[in-house]
Amino acid sequence: MTIGNYRIYKCPLCEELFGMFTLRSGNLFGAKHFSDGKLYAPMMPESPQITVCAFCDYNFWIDDLEVFTEMSHIEVLESEKRYPLARFLNLEEYIEVLKHKVLYDSFEREYYIREQLWWAFNDRVRDKEELFQADNEKSIWKENIHWLHSFNDKEMRKLQIEIDYINTQYPKIELLELMKDRVR
Repeated sequence: MTIGNYRIYKCPLCEELFGMFTLRSGNLFGAKHFSDGKLYAPMMPESPQITVCAFCDYNFWIDDLEVFTEMSHIEVLESEKRYPLARFLNLEEYIEVLKHKVLYDSFEREYYIREQLWWAFNDRVRDKEELFQADNEKSIWKENIHWLHSFNDKEMRKLQIEIDYINTQYPKIELLELMKDRVR
């Protein structure tokens, strides 16, 4: 992995600064592919598309912002000023974003939020925690899964196979066959 430049942005609400590293190159050594499509690649980390300001708790899409300034990673190390890093939302924050439709004005953005929410629920299982930890979470999870499942393409078929496999209706081999083109 080779780190690229450090981009600094302004929060669109409070105008405090935050940063985000870019990558010049990455690789999949040590990567884990999960059956829900999530990729954990420590040598090629993803950057969030939507984040929350560390100062005012405002949610916004990073690609809606202009880069305030850009620094090399060496300049960042030599600088005395530190900016909070853009971060992925947590499960509760994705649920809140879904309540405010103004934050996602396209199918692609809603899909991104719902996929991230699905992965956030599944991260609990990956971390050996209970899937549902609050009374309303099961209904939120079901509604989200039904929304994702309503699309009839290959990715959504993978989702259905995973759901059915969890319910032991399909053999695991079908999921592996469907995913083999993705793992090349």
